[in-house]
Amino acid sequence: MTSHERTTPRLVALAALGSLLLNYPILYLFGSHGLMGAIPVLYLYLLVTWGLLILITALVLEARPVGRSVKRPAVAKEAPRRNA
Repeated sequence: MTSHERTTPRLVALAALGSLLLNYPILYLFGSHGLMGAIPVLYLYLLVTWGLLILITALVLEARPVGRSVKRPAVAKEAPRRNA
């Protein structure tokens, strides 16, 4: 299984989780509360949830298979120049 075949279902699941967490029933739970510090709880929830979704997306996209090293292409040496 290639990394692309593993990444796609994870991103789809993450999108589903994000749409669930940022949808009306969950947002309603945080909308009626007061302040936490000087920040409304709803704004704090949105900011933290959005940031965590971005972080998890980055981790999924940057994950490399365990035990495999990334092969870098060899750099071709430049041919010596002749003076004409």
